[in-house]
Amino acid sequence: MWTYDECDYYNDYTIRTGKVGLLASASSRLFFDSDGYEGMYIAPFLRFSQQKFEVEKVREGYAFLERTPDDTQSESVTNFDILVHYGSQALYPKLSMEWFIGAGVRLRNNTRQDIGYDGLNLLRNGERNFKDKRFRFEAGIRIGLQL
Repeated sequence: MWTYDECDYYNDYTIRTGKVGLLASASSRLFFDSDGYEGMYIAPFLRFSQQKFEVEKVREGYAFLERTPDDTQSESVTNFDILVHYGSQALYPKLSMEWFIGAGVRLRNNTRQDIGYDGLNLLRNGERNFKDKRFRFEAGIRIGLQL
């Protein structure tokens, strides 16, 4: 897109501000024994998450990089996870304990800022959209209180 691309640092939070996103998940559990909510289980797990950012634009038409704090551009990273968890849950009089491991795939859709120099060597603002798939592995321990 650009004649000369400027390196975009997506972890630079001096020019980028995080915004409120969305997180939603759904899962059901199939327990192997007839002990109710106790014992070993397998669980299909779906998760949707969205991270949103506002990043400062560059002043267009200049040959040197200068940011404009009053003019911003929206960015987002959207993830959709499809996983299977395997774990165990134990119930005690006032406590529940659980461990799990899981594996699956993460589908990611990114919309990020892309700045660069045009054919006249002047800075321009742009947007880059890209998708990818990645293997995902999860492990965890949960401890909860029963009311």
